[in-house]
Order: sequence, then structure tokens, then C-alpha cells
Amino acid sequence: AQNDAQETSTTLTNIQQKIERLKQNKIKYELLEEQLKTSGEPQVSTTDCDARALLVQGQVVEVSYNIQAAVDDKHNLVVA
Repeated sequence: AQNDAQETSTTLTNIQQKIERLKQNKIKYELLEEQLKTSGEPQVSTTDCDARALLVQGQVVEVSYNIQAAVDDKHNLVVA
């Protein structure tokens, strides 16, 4: 009976910690949702504000940069 009581209290403590962690995660996600609404952007990157989720090879999604450059045809210099 003592062992069962110890296991129950340990389990309750673990569950309470998990619930608290999930509540903190919910707050973070709500803040991200607000950021999306205020910015008007369709997505937000939590690691780098300039990076976006892009399709690579049709179905693979990677968080990366969409870099575009314009090159002068005559001199092969980057102009934009």
C-alpha cells in the first residue's frame, strides 16, 4: 500500500509538471498567433524573422531563404 501511494504521488507530480509545461506552450502559441495577426504575414519563423518555409523538390518543406538575384548579361555582374 505504501509503494502504491508513493507511485501515485509521483505520477500526480509528473502530470502536474506536464500540465504546467503545456500551459506555458499554449501561452507561447497564443503570442505567435497575435504576431501573425498583427503582421499580416501568412507564416512566422521562430528562429529567424527573414526565413520562410519553402517547398523543396515538390513535397519537402524546409525553413530557408528565398534569395533572388539579377545579373548583367553583358558583364556578368550582380546588379540586384
